[in-house]
Amino acid sequence: MKMFTGSSPLTDLGLIETRKEAGKQLFRLGTPEVADETMVYALSLARERHFRNASTLHFTELTGIDFHHFLGISVNRLQRRLRELSRNRKWEEHFKFVEGKDLESIELRSKLWPKLAVLPLLQETEDTWI
Repeated sequence: MKMFTGSSPLTDLGLIETRKEAGKQLFRLGTPEVADETMVYALSLARERHFRNASTLHFTELTGIDFHHFLGISVNRLQRRLRELSRNRKWEEHFKFVEGKDLESIELRSKLWPKLAVLPLLQETEDTWI
């Protein structure tokens, strides 16, 4: 636990929240803020490692590799964030979140590769995940 508290660099990630109550220090899982650029870069890494030849993947395939755990967020929050990012024109060349009746898939597009997705991450984010 020491690595997530005090002056450790991991403290700023927001993975563990601490508070003192009645002289005891209490811990609980935090809700880290993951920048858009980090989400897209992480998705590009997942594509390269697990879905290299896929042009589309079902959302359950992404959760099947524990992608949400990698980012420290819930499945519902991951789904909501991917849906929101997909609506942003900035990411339209990276991926598209497609929804239909009983179907949620992610269309992997031309710029969703680590070498292309890392540039916005480095230039535009002040994310503690770097």
